[in-house]
Amino acid sequence: MCIRDSFEGLGLEVPETEAEFFDLLQAIKDAGYIPLAMGTHDLWEAATMGYQNIGPTYWKGEEGRLGLIYGTIGYDEDGFVEAFEALARWIPYLPDGYQAISYPDSQNLFTLGMAAIFPAGSWEIGVFRGQNPDFEMGAFKPPVPEGAETCYISDHVDIAMGVNAASPNLPKLFSTEAHSAINEMNTRYGKVMRNISAVSANFSGSSSVPGVNTAAINGAASMPMPATTNTPAANEPAM
Repeated sequence: MCIRDSFEGLGLEVPETEAEFFDLLQAIKDAGYIPLAMGTHDLWEAATMGYQNIGPTYWKGEEGRLGLIYGTIGYDEDGFVEAFEALARWIPYLPDGYQAISYPDSQNLFTLGMAAIFPAGSWEIGVFRGQNPDFEMGAFKPPVPEGAETCYISDHVDIAMGVNAASPNLPKLFSTEAHSAINEMNTRYGKVMRNISAVSANFSGSSSVPGVNTAAINGAASMPMPATTNTPAANEPAM
C-alpha cells in the first residue's frame, strides 16, 4: 500500500521492476519521508509482509511451493535464498530503530503520513478507513526482479466457506441460487466490513466498497484474491 498524496506530491511513478523499486525508496528517503513503514519487533511482519510478499516471484509461485512439498527444492536454494537477499536490501529504508517498532507502530507511521509505503494486504483497508475516512491510499503489486516476467503473489484466505464432500446436498450448494446468495453475502460483507471479501470467486479491482478509491496511480495495480496460493498477480486498478 502507498499514500497517494506522497506519490503525487513527489512526482513518483509506481515501480514495475525491483531496480525501479529501490530507486523509488531512495527518492522517498531523500525527500525526508520514511520509505517503508515496517518494523521487526513482533517478528511476523518481516515474514508475512516482507518475505511472503516478494518471495513468490523469486520461487515462481506454485513451482517453488510444490517443490518444497515434494522435496525437489529446499529453502537454502535458488529463489528462496534470493528472496531473503532482496528483503535484506530493505533495511536502509526502514524506520530508525525498526527492531523496536511494533506492527501498530508501523500502522501509525503510515496513517500519520510519516511513511510512504506500507507492505500489507487488503485486511488493512477497513482499519485505515476507520482511523481516517479521508485517508487516500493506493496499492501496487510487488515489483519483479531483473529477468522475471511474471509477478506472483501469496494469498491466504482469512474468511471462506467449507463444504463437506460427503454431503448429499452438494448439488444444491453449487446451484445458481446458492451462487447468487454467496455473491449477495459477499457484497454485504464488503459494505459492512469496509473491505474486500475473499469469498467471491470473481474479484474485481474496481471495488464498490465504500471508502475505497479505485482510481489508478500511474497504472498502479491492486492485489486480487486468487483461488490458489502463489498465483500470478493480475494487473488491476489501484485501491
